[in-house]
Amino acid sequence: MMSVPSAPRIIIVAMTGDRVIGDAGRMPWNIPEELKLFRLQTRGHTLIMGRRTYLSIGVPLSDRRTIVVSRRLRPAPGVAVCPNLQQALNLAESYRNAVFFAGGVEIYREALALADYLSISWISEPCSGDTFFPEFDLRAWQVVRQRDYGRFLHVVYRHRDREGRYWSGLCPE
Repeated sequence: MMSVPSAPRIIIVAMTGDRVIGDAGRMPWNIPEELKLFRLQTRGHTLIMGRRTYLSIGVPLSDRRTIVVSRRLRPAPGVAVCPNLQQALNLAESYRNAVFFAGGVEIYREALALADYLSISWISEPCSGDTFFPEFDLRAWQVVRQRDYGRFLHVVYRHRDREGRYWSGLCPE
């Protein structure tokens, strides 16, 4: 009997070439097309994020399951809360759909060891900020697909050492 691979785990992030992902709790750019791509990729799937990322959004995102990693936040309609990333991942994988790690920095740092894919929107314009994506070795990742949107380049990378999980939403049109 063949086993069914578990759901793919994807880090989804927009950042500059200098790894800037935020400034004073907000994104330092306003690119509606990048937000639309985020929505298309994550719709129907599960998002895992930290408390501050969730609070910066303010509401659970429609058409997605939202799991917040926090020891202080209380569950709310449409939002599950788990005290650590492992419990959040266990819950997310019970839903049997793709799992997106959507920030912040500590979630990304832990998720780099767990993710099968990186979905990175490389922002073209220089932006200053106070929050940075963790340092990582891009050589451990292989480009699967990329598309230039003008103000950003969207690249999907697959971890070179992971097998068995397939993500069909590589680059939605």
